[in-house]
Amino acid sequence: MFLKNAWYVAAWARELAESPLGRTIAGEPLVLFDHGFVLHEMVTQALRANRLSPQVAARSSQIGFMLELVAAGIGITFLPRLVASLQARDGIVAVPIDGPALEWRMALAWRADAYLPHAARAWLDVAKGLRGA
Repeated sequence: MFLKNAWYVAAWARELAESPLGRTIAGEPLVLFDHGFVLHEMVTQALRANRLSPQVAARSSQIGFMLELVAAGIGITFLPRLVASLQARDGIVAVPIDGPALEWRMALAWRADAYLPHAARAWLDVAKGLRGA
């Protein structure tokens, strides 16, 4: 099963309402994933492709911490749709970003003849529901 995932920018609502998204991103410090994450490389490449020089305020491997930094006004962050939909915070909005450079395709594979624990079956049910979303 393949899942197509879009990207969202997460920031205070007032930050995204003041100017067009590209101009807002260009002027804001960023909270990014650590260098070891493919998500970090995808975001930085997309920024460079749009002639934006990232002003990195912080890097982390912890999504909850990244969102807390956004909530504290440290910067804005980029999250895959699947993550953004599960990580709501008061005052923080997640706005979709379009563009082929930010398309993230994930594959889920499992052995058809093997036992799947209940948690794995539940995760597949969630993924199947998100596949068309």
